[in-house]
Amino acid sequence: MVNFRYHIISLIAVFLALAIGVLMGSAVIDKAVVETLEDQQEDIAGRVDEVIAENDGLRASVTELEQRARRLSDEAGQLLAGSLEDVPVVVLAMRGVPPERVDDLEALLASAGVEAEGTLWFTERLALTSDEQRRDLARVLGRSEVLPADVLRGIAVNEVADALVVPGPLDGADGEPGGDPGDGGQGAEPVVPPVEEAPAPDLAVSSFVELR
Repeated sequence: MVNFRYHIISLIAVFLALAIGVLMGSAVIDKAVVETLEDQQEDIAGRVDEVIAENDGLRASVTELEQRARRLSDEAGQLLAGSLEDVPVVVLAMRGVPPERVDDLEALLASAGVEAEGTLWFTERLALTSDEQRRDLARVLGRSEVLPADVLRGIAVNEVADALVVPGPLDGADGEPGGDPGDGGQGAEPVVPPVEEAPAPDLAVSSFVELR
């Protein structure tokens, strides 16, 4: 007959075996988890090193490009110095272009000796991203509102370009070259009017262009 002490010892052995199994299993699982985490950490560290190296390369490229741009700007200023003396110039720019780029261009033109007449900015409205903008431009130009946006935009730009250039002082009233017959029939170069005498005032009023 099995006594009570035997049952107690058997139960203790079972629970002890269970505890040992749990401990061994958790140790194996923990080791696998640790190894996985270590592998992931090494992978992340490798990627970080690659990104750092790539950023260093990009910074070096940017520095080189900036230095090259400065050299080209200096050389351009020297090459153009005085080459456009008293030539009237209007700068055309699109809103969205960094203003400092336009300032750099104006400084370069100034070094060439141009007679700066100002800057004409085409605004974001000229992108005609909405039907309302397209209809507004069509009304300003006196054109059909069913015309496509790119057609209306081209007409507007052409009208601005035509209005910016007026006959020179030696041109005849009919636009034919005038001046001395001995000059081979060549008239004066077209004259760019000051921006304050701007072309297409309706475009300015409707905020498609801005004058500066």
